[in-house]
Parts: sequence; structure tokens; C-alpha cells
Amino acid sequence: MKNNIGKVIFKRNKVVDRKVSPKFSFKKSSKKAKSFSKHRSNHKVKSFVYFLIGILAILFVGYLLTLAYSYVVALRSSNDVKHIETVYGFDIPSYPGSEFVFKDTLNEEKVKRFISSGNSVYRLPRGSDVSQAYEYYNKGLAELGWTYIGFVDLVSEEKMPGQYWVKGEKGLRIYSRLNDIWYQNITKSESETGMAELVRKETARKLLLLTTEKVELLPDFPWRLSYPTEYSTKYYSSSIPSLQSVSFQKIGSNNVIYLEPQGFFGGNTFDGYIDKAVASINKVRKERWQVVNSVELSVKGNDIVRADIINSKRQGYSVAINNSENNVVYVVTTLDYKDPFFEYILNNLKSAVATF
Repeated sequence: MKNNIGKVIFKRNKVVDRKVSPKFSFKKSSKKAKSFSKHRSNHKVKSFVYFLIGILAILFVGYLLTLAYSYVVALRSSNDVKHIETVYGFDIPSYPGSEFVFKDTLNEEKVKRFISSGNSVYRLPRGSDVSQAYEYYNKGLAELGWTYIGFVDLVSEEKMPGQYWVKGEKGLRIYSRLNDIWYQNITKSESETGMAELVRKETARKLLLLTTEKVELLPDFPWRLSYPTEYSTKYYSSSIPSLQSVSFQKIGSNNVIYLEPQGFFGGNTFDGYIDKAVASINKVRKERWQVVNSVELSVKGNDIVRADIINSKRQGYSVAINNSENNVVYVVTTLDYKDPFFEYILNNLKSAVATF
């Protein structure tokens, strides 16, 4: 009996051993895992490729934008270099495409005088007008430190037309004639007032010219001048024994204008003769006038030197001119720079040979 029981137990152990291991089921699970792993691997590769393509696309677009920006900058720079030319005789840029009117005649004396007197003129390019030039300078001069004062229209009767600018103590006028662009160096005060004082003088001078009754200087005087009867004249001796001086004074006015011979041409500089004339006036009038500065100008084709003179209360002008008849330098002096008769004299005084 005992032996039989043992056998039965042994058999049950065998049955238990058979239940170990469903090997077939394990193999199926392994294939699915490999398939899933392969799928994930392919997905990662594709994602990386897409990412790489995206990065390259961004870099390419950035490269194109950089090229475009560089091209625009280079184009603007080339245009700036092309058009950055200064106005002849000035420290401001010329209008793009404009041309200096006297570029082929720079060595002529009249051109030199024109430039030295603080003027320049440019011909605008075809298809441009002065309004475009004004707009160009509205932006360009402000960037260069100029302060815009204002614009005076052609119809103004009290000021000179054009644009007015100021930089430090310098003044600038830009205006137009026959579609040419003109530049004029002026003082700060002239720019701030639109050159109103010059207009006033010119108006007064024209009124003098309209006066019907005029008288002449004495026949033996080396200058010819017709002047209104409202001015009285006084002749007196000069530092040159054979020549007389003359003074003019408007009836009812305190200002006196002197026309005095100082010496022969070449015997001294024009500035030296002006100093001599001012010293003579100080001696006669017992005043203290002094010369503060002088400038070379041209009036009706003749070279002159004009000096500013001042004393403690007033300001005047002295101008040295050469008489072509006797080759003597005369000095015309006014003790009131606002007197329009002074300008009248300079524009109408004539020697026997050349008109001054």
C-alpha cells in the first residue's frame, strides 16, 4: 500500500511539471515588442529629419534677409556717396544732380568776385523744381546742425524771398531765380529778419532815383554824381593839396557822408587808406570811431573794400574805391549804416573813364 501511494504522488509531480511554461506564448510577445521598437525608431528618425529641415529653412530665410538688408544699405550708401558734394564756396551739400553754373569759368575774375562775395548758384536737374530743393534742405540742413528760421514768399514787400537758416553766428539764404537754386552767405541777424533792412534800403534808394530834381557835383571834381536837391554839399581841402573832399548831408538829418581822397593807388592798401580816413574823421569830429572788420566786394565790376566802423553809440561804413581818371583812392564814409544815400552814392558814382 505504501508503495502505491508513493507512485501516485510521483505521477502528480510529473503532472505539475508539465504545467510549466507556455513557450509558444512568449515567442509571440517578443515579436510585437520588436515591431513597436522599430516603429518608434523610424518615428524618431523622421522627426529629426523634419527638425533639421526646419532649421536649415530658417537659416536660409535669414541669409536671404541679410542679403536684402545689405543690398539696401549698400544702395543707400552708394547714393549718398554719389550725391554728397558741397556747394561751391559753402559748407553745405548741393542738391542731388544739380550743377554749378560757373564750373567752366572758375578762373574768370567776375566769377571769383561773385564767389568771394558769398554767393553761389546751381542749375537744377531736368524734371526738378525749387520746391523739391527746399524740401531736400529742410531735412538735410537740420541734420547738419542748421536751425530753420523761416520761408519768405516772393510776394513779400518787406523781406527778401527764400529760405533762411542759422548756424552759430552764420546765416544762410537759399532762393530761386529762373529755376536755378541760389545760395547766399549772410549774417545771423540778416537771416533772422529776412534781410528786411536791405529791402528798406533798396526801397529808399529807388525813391531817391525817382526824385526829378537833381544837381551835379562841381565840374572840376573827379567824380560825377547826380543827387537829389534835398542833400546839401560842402567842399573842403584834403590831405592831397590839388584835390578836394566833399561831404553830403540831408536837410534836417544829423548824418554826414564823406568822400575824401586818401592817396594814389598802390601807395597803400585799401585797408590802410580806410584807417587813415577814419583817423581824419575822429580828429575833425573829436570822436572815437574804429574799424572792426573789412571785406572785399565788387560793385558794378569794380573791386572795393568795405569796412564796418563803430563808436560807443553808432555804427557806420567806410568804403575804399579807386578813381580810374586820376588813379587816386577815395574813401566814402557814412556814420549811419542805415542811411540809404550811402548805397545810392556807391551805385551811381562815376569817374571819367569807368563807371563805378
